[in-house]
Amino acid sequence: MSKSNGTHFLPGENLNIRSEWHRHAAPRYGRACVHAPGRVHMSVFDFSKMAPGLGGGGLGISVDTAYSQLLISTGTGDGSGLNATGRHLLELFKRCVGYDRDDLSVNVARRIRYAHAGFGSNVTFNTALMAGLNALFGSPFSIHEIWTMLTQNYVENAEDGQHIYYGLDTGVGEACVLYGGLVWIDEGVGVGDGRYLGSVPARDLWVVTAVGKVERLAGEAMRALGEAAAKGLGDKSEADVVA
Repeated sequence: MSKSNGTHFLPGENLNIRSEWHRHAAPRYGRACVHAPGRVHMSVFDFSKMAPGLGGGGLGISVDTAYSQLLISTGTGDGSGLNATGRHLLELFKRCVGYDRDDLSVNVARRIRYAHAGFGSNVTFNTALMAGLNALFGSPFSIHEIWTMLTQNYVENAEDGQHIYYGLDTGVGEACVLYGGLVWIDEGVGVGDGRYLGSVPARDLWVVTAVGKVERLAGEAMRALGEAAAKGLGDKSEADVVA
């Protein structure tokens, strides 16, 4: 078995579990289906407050044409759809609710395309996982508690696919998935003490982005799209213009 080394450690190690998160719960349903919206992280308020853990703050908005879908169920214990960070958060949830069985299955029905190109990343997947587990167990935790559990245990996957390490997190991505709309995360006074301030509905607000080569983004097609957006996109749906 691989061993922890330096800043890298194995899933299930170094979990940050607050005493108030301990509460007994068991699966209330046989299956939970989670649709996690994509998100656009529009800004970081203070990069100097970003360090392993939560900090920096920022604004973000959730989008419904790019999304991930997870199916979480009991019975077979098939966790083949989980990467190292997913296994880490699964262990976090199980320890908080005192669940010691290995019969939870996670299957990925859909992943957001172009991860780290604007719409989503590991944050979207991990937030969907925790939200789905919470639903499967009858929602023992509030939305804000799930957000706090995620941001206080934020990790990234190491290159070997087995280890994880503490990453940089503003909390914006998790809030976009859990609350929806336009979200605001305060950067905090020091490193690691960012906090969720709130969200507002973003219905009918369009977000136009593009994925591709820089040369294409500077080309006539994108210029024409930008000019059309400035005049209004008529009867086109968001799916027609979002890559």
